[in-house]
Amino acid sequence: MLRLSKQKQLYLFTQFIYYCCMRPNEIRLMKVGWIDFGRKIVNIPKDINKTKRPKTPIIPNEFMKILREEYQLHLYDKDFYVIGKHNDKPGPEHLGKNTIRTRFNVIRKSLKMPVDYMLYSIKHTANVRLERENVSNYDRMMQNGHTSITTTERYTKNKVGFKSEKLANHYPSLVKKD
Repeated sequence: MLRLSKQKQLYLFTQFIYYCCMRPNEIRLMKVGWIDFGRKIVNIPKDINKTKRPKTPIIPNEFMKILREEYQLHLYDKDFYVIGKHNDKPGPEHLGKNTIRTRFNVIRKSLKMPVDYMLYSIKHTANVRLERENVSNYDRMMQNGHTSITTTERYTKNKVGFKSEKLANHYPSLVKKD
């Protein structure tokens, strides 16, 4: 991620995917006013969200500090798009649909990462890490904006796969012990 961090706008975009489990289109169309700096949430309108329901992911403290100190988003006009079209800053116009993906693909190629690691894969990475940290299904469901815990369980299973502590550590030996 070192090279990614040199492209401030792209890095900010990927951090919203990772920390807030947001979809790329939600971030591309996000306005500064959607960020509630006091409550530390993003208010994603239902007409932008894939599920057509309001979504309010939590902004973790680590990321909120970045938003305030490095990007100083709280100082911009609330009607500006967080990912502005010009000057790598928030602005009155948002980026085109494929701009961020194209920039990400250039970085991915320079790092010799697999082509199947997409921009959206960052959200998968976040979910796998949250699951490994034993963050509850309910909390992950809310952060992702899923409509049910079943959806979250299915989503996580597809990324993590089946796991069992008991099978991993207490499987009966094939070799008979005398």
